Amino acid sequence: MTITSFNRILLLAILLLLIAGSASGAAKDLTLISVTDSVAETNGCGGSGPSASDGSFVILTGTDTDAGCGDDSIVQHFVDSDGNIVNDIREEAGYFMPDGEGGRQPDLPNPSLAAVNEKTGMVVTSGYYDWQENRKGVVRISSRKLGSYKTFEFSLLTKPLAVAMLNDGNVAMIREDGLDVIVFEPWASTGKLVEVSRVALDAGDNPMKTLKTMIYDPALSALFIGGNAKKDGLRGLARVNVGNEFTKLAWTAKVDMTRGTAKLHLRRKSFDSPAYEVLLLSRHFYVRADVSDGSEIDASRVQDEYFWPWLPYGEAPKAAYDPTRDVIWTTSGTRLRMHSAESGLVEGKAFNMDRHDLDFYNDPPKSWDVTLKDSNPATDLSEQPPYCGTRLYPNHPDVEEGKFVDVDDESNCSNSGRCPYVGRPRFGVTCSDPDVCCIYNDCCILDPSSYFENWRRYPSGDGVGSMAVYVTADRKVHVVVWFGGGVDDEESYYQLSLATFDDDGAVVPDEDEEECTDQTSKTECRNMVTSTGCYWSKTKGCIKAKKCSKIKKNKKACLAAAEYDCAWWMRDEKRYVCNDDTLFKACSAARDMTACKTNGCLWSNNDCVKKDDVVANDVVIIPDYFMAFSFLSSWCIGHDGGGTQGRDDVVYDVCGMDDDDKEQDHLWTINESGHWKPFSNIIRDELNKCVTVDWIEEGEKLYLIEECGNAKGDKKKWQFNSSKRTITLKADSSLCVTRGMSDRYQNAMVLKKCDGGGDQQFDLRDVKPPAAWLPAH
Repeated sequence: MTITSFNRILLLAILLLLIAGSASGAAKDLTLISVTDSVAETNGCGGSGPSASDGSFVILTGTDTDAGCGDDSIVQHFVDSDGNIVNDIREEAGYFMPDGEGGRQPDLPNPSLAAVNEKTGMVVTSGYYDWQENRKGVVRISSRKLGSYKTFEFSLLTKPLAVAMLNDGNVAMIREDGLDVIVFEPWASTGKLVEVSRVALDAGDNPMKTLKTMIYDPALSALFIGGNAKKDGLRGLARVNVGNEFTKLAWTAKVDMTRGTAKLHLRRKSFDSPAYEVLLLSRHFYVRADVSDGSEIDASRVQDEYFWPWLPYGEAPKAAYDPTRDVIWTTSGTRLRMHSAESGLVEGKAFNMDRHDLDFYNDPPKSWDVTLKDSNPATDLSEQPPYCGTRLYPNHPDVEEGKFVDVDDESNCSNSGRCPYVGRPRFGVTCSDPDVCCIYNDCCILDPSSYFENWRRYPSGDGVGSMAVYVTADRKVHVVVWFGGGVDDEESYYQLSLATFDDDGAVVPDEDEEECTDQTSKTECRNMVTSTGCYWSKTKGCIKAKKCSKIKKNKKACLAAAEYDCAWWMRDEKRYVCNDDTLFKACSAARDMTACKTNGCLWSNNDCVKKDDVVANDVVIIPDYFMAFSFLSSWCIGHDGGGTQGRDDVVYDVCGMDDDDKEQDHLWTINESGHWKPFSNIIRDELNKCVTVDWIEEGEKLYLIEECGNAKGDKKKWQFNSSKRTITLKADSSLCVTRGMSDRYQNAMVLKKCDGGGDQQFDLRDVKPPAAWLPAH
């Protein structure tokens, strides 16, 4: 049979389609459906950390120095595919002064690597100090269900390059200048990683010369390691099989490329199926290798003067393989790009790919209902001093009525006042007294409790960029977006946000958004009770609130906003404000002693502070406390150290009102937001303990967790019914706090259906802690 010219053209067209790969569509087909603001530093020395995903959630990490450059908090957020923060873990880090290094450093290294086991959902992060006199490594193991890290130290002569969480709970690492894979077992009894096996990769037919990167497949229980081969200056790839009783080298293979360091990804049919190809992505090449023996299925390179079309161009790719579409996503700056998994190309091309990219920040489609610019801290006018006078006020969207008024007589303005901007003439700000400021020659009276808490922010460069991209099993694409820069005359700020995209073509209406936009007055808007709350904008009318602080003057709306985990903090004797459910927000909200005590903070030196901020010899005013006595007998509610994973059991205990009978673990307070907090918040290092349950259902034990912010929504909000003498969750008043009276519960306090029994009835008696218990200041 002869091949005609037409047939030749047809065959050539088919071959070109095969080279272009199976991908259909482009990044521009995606729609931004949500933005989740995650770990952040508003003004201090904190910084962003690594991220990872298991196909159902994304973890984001960073450090927060609490508006200063004090001790770091190691923060880890678990964000599900719908953009909800389902777990928030924080760990305070101490400091030490390394010899000859200059400047203090965290006592335990901050995370620099992260990995998630897609089968077990367990997360491991790793950090390392490589100072000669103080080499120290630490891994932190967590999950979306754990309230705190499990921390384990390890010793290596060089820093880890990659880490993996194995199916059996062990941790695998490769290290700088090392030629082996090391498997460690975490020992809870010692807090150490103990080496259990080591596999050398510098032997055999294709020995490795250096190791660079590693990825783990839980379905195969296999590690794949990339680096350089000893022979011919080529790249190398290896597979190590890992089991409960063995760790064995399966193969090493050469990759026919002489330059470039590859990032490894696994090609598979779904997130829970075994991989069938290892994808090697380098700025110089793209290789697909068979998982069974490492043989090359397809290999492509570019000429010396060019780079492969990954993003960022000319750098190590920020990439994710997408098994739901069989494509590869890469990201850089504010752009997202889709590649064929067959060829690595974009629409069959290797160059001039920008027109296929999605610019999700600077040039988003006008049809999008969600925009990233709303999440940029540098564009949040509520955190900056607004312009005053007739130019913008009273139409400024973030200035409430009564906060500012014009001053006609500018002669009253001088440099003698105490405005935070005095003495910085390039901003044109002077003051005549603590409450009157001139801003660009427009004088106004301001409420200093609402502004100047954060000074003007200056983005670093563009102030926005992408750090990583991930895909979840529901086809959603997630980009980790970084915002950051400097704070005027202060330190710096950053924020990680998770931008979530979908391509289903139809945007599902947001019921909360519709409920908000239906309101036609400010009062109706603020009174709306939804999972997010509503915010009255002078330019847009009633819109969905993007965060707790946008929910104004309505306690019910604030506490019902479970999506943001809001709390109702007292500002002064007449006012309350809605803000995040954290101790920092509780203390910073208070403006007088009563509010400070109500919020569970310390009133010291005419300021509301956390315990760590109290200066020696200050006069400290502490909150009021009560003891919850049984209605029928001489026992009361207390707490002990019998819990696990960083929490105490809430128990019943014999007690009395006399000083000799009182115990510190029997003293409690319930604040305006319904947080049930212990006296130990004042006298111990843990500052923000509160009572919570794992689930709102009968039979659940009550626990006292170390960080109240780790308990979400209605599981930590309580109320006392003085007529019935019962303590219940606000979310379900049919479940009463009850004395457990069986072998199952022992002496624990549990939730049971309210039945009017004496084991559910309490008298809350106000008590004064003995002077000897109070902090020595």
